[in-house]
Amino acid sequence: MANAPAADRVSGGTWGNNRVIDDWATIDIALQDTIVLPAGVPEVRMAKSSDPASGSAVNAGDLIRYTLTYTNTGDAPDVVDSTDDLSDILDDADIVTAPSSDTTSVSPELTGDTLRVTGSLAPGTTALVTYTVAIRGDGERGDNTLDNVLLPDNPDACAGSVCETTHPVGELDVWKSVDPGSGALVSAGDVLTYTLHFENTGEAPVGVDYEDVLDGVLDDAQLTSAPASSVAAITTGDLTDGRVRVTGTLAPGETATVTYQVTVNADGSRGDDRLGNFLVPTGDEPRCDTDERTCTVNPVSVVTVVKSSDPVSRSTVKDGDRVQYTLTFTNTSTSPDASPAPVSFVDHMRDVLDDAVLEGEPSASVDTLTVEVAEDRLTVDGLLDAGETATVTYVVEVKAYADQGNHRLANVVALAGDDPVCVPDTGLCTEHPTVPPTLSRTGGEVQMVIVVFATLFIVSGAAALLVGRRKNATRSLSAGNG
Repeated sequence: MANAPAADRVSGGTWGNNRVIDDWATIDIALQDTIVLPAGVPEVRMAKSSDPASGSAVNAGDLIRYTLTYTNTGDAPDVVDSTDDLSDILDDADIVTAPSSDTTSVSPELTGDTLRVTGSLAPGTTALVTYTVAIRGDGERGDNTLDNVLLPDNPDACAGSVCETTHPVGELDVWKSVDPGSGALVSAGDVLTYTLHFENTGEAPVGVDYEDVLDGVLDDAQLTSAPASSVAAITTGDLTDGRVRVTGTLAPGETATVTYQVTVNADGSRGDDRLGNFLVPTGDEPRCDTDERTCTVNPVSVVTVVKSSDPVSRSTVKDGDRVQYTLTFTNTSTSPDASPAPVSFVDHMRDVLDDAVLEGEPSASVDTLTVEVAEDRLTVDGLLDAGETATVTYVVEVKAYADQGNHRLANVVALAGDDPVCVPDTGLCTEHPTVPPTLSRTGGEVQMVIVVFATLFIVSGAAALLVGRRKNATRSLSAGNG
């Protein structure tokens, strides 16, 4: 600008606006009032696991530790809302360690069989909720399957099997039997067949590890047929210290038996004259369960007894009917030099006399037997010679149906001092259910029938008379018109 005319210089002049360059242009720029940045996205993912892993088989007494995992994989805080359904766990197991969380912002709350887990998680954090259950004993469980489902309030938080666990449980049912039945009297030379029964009624394979304790048998009898298993999966060991060990594994629904025989020793060569036998878990002491499914007892006696009735056992009876009971005692000894054998038995009548009344006095067929009735027990004592048979009979009359107890006359005979146990088809017990009396016609009912028939007769007679009059009237009209 040094060469510019003096009038155009910036220091003064009358033209221009004091700027060096007078040519210029403007450009509009659009500005937003608020700039919005993208917000963080919260995303809590859930999963359920267990130890042992889902699908593993478990058995009575085993522990399962469950873990609920909550992870916020997003970049913003998120809520935790879920329900753990324990209904199909707690029918088979009990909680032994209560649910707990490793994060203060996430809390579990158990109500009944529902576990609610609620709270919040910061981005990138994980919370664990754990609890432990113990499998109940055999016979104390529900469906033998522990199915568990974690249900998030947001279905997208947990998909597929990642929130499910399952554990099948094996259940072993064990019992034993003997032929003749437990409680039946046996004599020298008799053969008893014992059978051990094993059945897997559960949903997973189950181990078998039991011992049959024969100490109380082998003091009175000899093992004459060794234990043998019905399936290859179950094996039997040798007789050791009076015990036979049975081991193996049964698949769900599979059954197995182990069978052996003993022969009762001769008179004078026995111990306590009681063949007591027990099936117990290996190492346990002999015992009977409450319903005596794992033990049998057979007294040995030279004198046997058979109980019969007229009408025969299992016949139905009604009020006013009479039932005659007969106890037949036999000394089975064949030695002509044997001393008379003692007889000491009790006929238990409690479940008879609540439904019937004893008529007269029981009678014995021989003078060497005495019979005494005290309350609901009939006791027979005395002696029988070798080969001798004697009977005791008595009669009861069934009470009126309304005066009866349980409407069932049940009766069992046993050695004095033994518990009265009725084992079907052993000849030691009888049973007669009672039935209500049929309704009889009363005088009022008969009179009502007569009145009904008389009314019908009158009505039908009146109808016949009316029809006859109409016919006569019709004939008269016809004659008049003719």
